[in-house]
Amino acid sequence: MASISKKVLLGYLLVLIVAIAASVTLFGAASEVKQRTSQFIGATLPELSDLQQVKQSLDAIQIAAYGLYGTMVEANEFAKLISENKQRLDQLLMANGALSSHQEYQTIVEEINVLVTVMTHLQRVMTADEVDWDGARAILVQVDTHSRNVSEKLTKISKDVSLDASNSSTAIYTEIADIQLLVLALLASIATVAVVAYTLSHKKIALPIRELAKELDHVAQNYDLTRVVPALSNDEIGLAAQSVNRLLKAFNSGITDVRHIANNINELVDVLGSTSENADVQVNLLNEKIELLLSSMMTLESQIANGFEQSNSASEQAKEGAQAVENGAHQVAQTSTSISSLASDIEASSEMLIELRKSGDQVSTVVSTIAGIADQTNLLALNAAIEAARAGESGRGFAVVADEVRTLATRTHQSTIEINTMLAGIVGAISQIVTSMESNQTQADQAVALSQKTVESLSLIQSSILNLSNVSTDVASQAEQSHHQVVDMRSWVEDFKTVGDAVCQGSMESRDTSLKMTELAISFNKSVERFRT
Repeated sequence: MASISKKVLLGYLLVLIVAIAASVTLFGAASEVKQRTSQFIGATLPELSDLQQVKQSLDAIQIAAYGLYGTMVEANEFAKLISENKQRLDQLLMANGALSSHQEYQTIVEEINVLVTVMTHLQRVMTADEVDWDGARAILVQVDTHSRNVSEKLTKISKDVSLDASNSSTAIYTEIADIQLLVLALLASIATVAVVAYTLSHKKIALPIRELAKELDHVAQNYDLTRVVPALSNDEIGLAAQSVNRLLKAFNSGITDVRHIANNINELVDVLGSTSENADVQVNLLNEKIELLLSSMMTLESQIANGFEQSNSASEQAKEGAQAVENGAHQVAQTSTSISSLASDIEASSEMLIELRKSGDQVSTVVSTIAGIADQTNLLALNAAIEAARAGESGRGFAVVADEVRTLATRTHQSTIEINTMLAGIVGAISQIVTSMESNQTQADQAVALSQKTVESLSLIQSSILNLSNVSTDVASQAEQSHHQVVDMRSWVEDFKTVGDAVCQGSMESRDTSLKMTELAISFNKSVERFRT
């Protein structure tokens, strides 16, 4: 079996062989052209250049001779020019291979030596004391003759070198033309190989692939899995056609199995739909029962919460009443203490007032004594005045003093009367206050006794209220526990309801999924039915 890869490899090998043969030929021709070009550039062109420089040196020598003859060139300068050009000519003649190998080389060297000798003779003639112009002209004729001979020989050699250069150029052009022909032949060979390769690939590769593509398009457009793709060759394309046939056969078998599976799916989807509907009914009933139970639990929770609040309120009020009673008892006790203290204070004040009344009586006695003293002083002052009057002028000053003393005694007596009056009023008021305080002390003692009885009664009331508060607290605690239990139960019922909702949602999703699966199964059956098996 000739595979496509072998055919392609054979075509590539043919192109490679043609390319190698052409490359070897082109390489040989290019090497020869390179050699001739190197010879032309490295030898022929330098030889022509050297010959041209030799001619230029000879022309320079000849011009120097005419310059010396015409007195335009000094003798020293002439000798220098002759020496330089002679050295240059020797170098050029030695370096130029064309001259050294030519048969006229020796003749040219001799002519140049003779020419230099003639130039030296011309220099002697022109530098003599008396110039022999006729001899100089004869020497110039010899210079022209020898220069012409050398130039003719050099021209002949130049023609020979030019002829060799022309032959080399012709050979190089011929080689280049041969290379161009080889390139054209290579291009023609490659084009021929390409055309042959295209023809073979079109016939052996493109056409079978196109036929295979047509068969696959027919299968794709008509969903015909019974189609058998013909194998038109024994290469990779034929293997591909056989593989496609096996693939179509596998697809055919798979589609048949898929049909059976789709039918089973339809049956299962119907069962799933019926089950989902029954589950929806049961879940809805369950949700209704849960809703009723949750409503009852919420009502019970509300009632227990109200009872809990009322028990707490009663307990708080009882505590507040007990606290108020306790505060009242404290206040009554404090009042009793205050009354008892007040009674003691009243008793102490009464005793102090009695003492004050006694002191007032004593002060009254003292004031009476002062009044008696004032009366006596008044009498003494009166007697003194009488005696002063009897004394006359000498007793006038004493009379004035006695008058002042009498006035003071009178005022003192009046003051003592006023003080006695005031003391009598104060003592009377103190007596009334003492009597009133004694009465108040008796009432305070009675109030203390009543306060103690009131405190005992309030203690009994507080004890009863505290017992009532404790009972209310116990009831509230039990109500709170019941409330927490009801809240927990409601939370459990709500969780159960959430689970029921999730189950209901899952049931609805299952029903929706069942419907979607039914639609997909129908669509799947339609898709499968399109294939021909």
